[in-house]
Parts: sequence; C-alpha cells; structure tokens
Amino acid sequence: MVCLTGSFEAVTSLVDYYGFKGKGTTTADELADKVGSRVTEITKKEGDRILPYVQMYEFEGFLFSDVDAFTILEEANPKAINVLHGIRSSVGSPEKINDDPNTAPSKRIAKIIPKFRKRLHGPMVAEKAGLDKIRAECPRFTAWVENLEALHSRISP
Repeated sequence: MVCLTGSFEAVTSLVDYYGFKGKGTTTADELADKVGSRVTEITKKEGDRILPYVQMYEFEGFLFSDVDAFTILEEANPKAINVLHGIRSSVGSPEKINDDPNTAPSKRIAKIIPKFRKRLHGPMVAEKAGLDKIRAECPRFTAWVENLEALHSRISP
C-alpha cells in the first residue's frame, strides 16, 4: 500500500525484488511500473517525477560490487573473501545474483561469514565499497541514480 499526503517534488523507491510476495514471473521492471502506476493513481500526478526502482534481487547484491570491502569485518578471513570473490566472478553483475532462498546474496554471505548481520554489516560494507564502485558494477542501479541526478538538475533552484 502506498500512502502519500501533502505536497512533494518527486517520489522514488528502492525496494528489493526478493521481498515482493506473490511476484510470480513478474520482472523487477514490471513491478517498478506497477508501483509507478499506483503512485500516479493515488497522487493524480504523472510524469517524470515518479521514479520507482526495484532492485534485482536484494540490497546485499550491491556488496558483491567490491568483495574486498568485506575485509572491514573481523569475521571475514582471507578464505571467506576468496569464496566471495568466486561468487562474484561467476556472475556478470552483482545484480544478477539470484533470489533463490538458498542462493540469495544475503544467504550466500551468511553461509560464508556466519556472524554477518545484514542490517548491521551490510551498510558498513556498502560504505566501504563506495557508491562509485557500486555504480560501476550495477548498471540497473546506476540508471536509476542517473535518473535521480537528472531530476535533481531539473527541479532544484
């Protein structure tokens, strides 16, 4: 459910594809379109200021943009880092690490680094990796950020 009140310049989202219940064969782009349509329906505002984004597959995929960033975690020993590198090298992009309950990015990390806590350690690793590296490795995410930057240029004073 989307609940918007008051005035706003733009609406965006960043949600994990992995978390959508009942998505069936619907793609991330199709889900983003549905979110955008629903926001337009509720707000009665259309156009290029509604920028929904659904991340393939979950946020933790971003962390595979720079596997060496995991070294900030005490629990991430060299063997764990090598295994994470193996996972990363087996996919074309961190965005392609799938959402199977056993192989989702967060599940893979937790198997390799058992003390990994996604809400605590995920942001730390992402910050260490840096937005530039994540953008370089994740084209869908980069396209969304570029849309946000273009929107900011159009609406900022």
